[in-house]
Amino acid sequence: MPELALHFSVVFAISAHKIGVRRALLLSLLALFPDLDVLIRVHRSISHSIVFLVLVCAPLLLAVYRFKPGYFRLALLGSLAVLSHPVMDCFQTYTPVLYPLLDQMVWVKVDGGVHVSSDGLAPQASVTIKGEPATFQPFETMDAPVFSSNSFVISLILVAVPIILDLKKIFYSEMEQATEPKTSSSEPVLNSEDPSAWLGLTLFIVGLHGITLGTISLLLKRMERRIIQTK
Repeated sequence: MPELALHFSVVFAISAHKIGVRRALLLSLLALFPDLDVLIRVHRSISHSIVFLVLVCAPLLLAVYRFKPGYFRLALLGSLAVLSHPVMDCFQTYTPVLYPLLDQMVWVKVDGGVHVSSDGLAPQASVTIKGEPATFQPFETMDAPVFSSNSFVISLILVAVPIILDLKKIFYSEMEQATEPKTSSSEPVLNSEDPSAWLGLTLFIVGLHGITLGTISLLLKRMERRIIQTK
């Protein structure tokens, strides 16, 4: 699977220039949410299913749209950040990305290269979709990779560039404010001084975590009962 550093940094790099560094950091943390299934000793469980995550996010998004419409865009971006996790995983390893619509763990392998010979250059590309039965077996121990040598460098670049650009923007903005009168600006997506905004977003995250972990726990209990009955 892609390391946690890549899940975090890819979402951060995509969103930072649109919603700002601080809010992008929050979205990037949401992208790590599906891997919380390791807390109940199961990895790549139903929390890695796009179908399940959509069913969880949809009512929460409707609640935000109904009661806090001003923060719907941020909630939608948070949901997309969560959904990016299983999508990235299915290109790296077997992932139950369509469970339970498809009772298979899917691995999409995409390879490309160029064959170099005396006859010239010949581009090569292939797409292979593999599958295996979706089984959610508890593990005793697990070494969870946070980053590797390659992902560390890539993640560092993806995170550092938006931060540097943001600092540059702040620097020039302060220089302009020092020489020009202050002008009004558009209201940000999330006002950091508004406690209700952060409270609503926190409740959204907690609700998402609680529903998913509760569902996974129920599934594991049912699986354990079936195993006991078969014995």
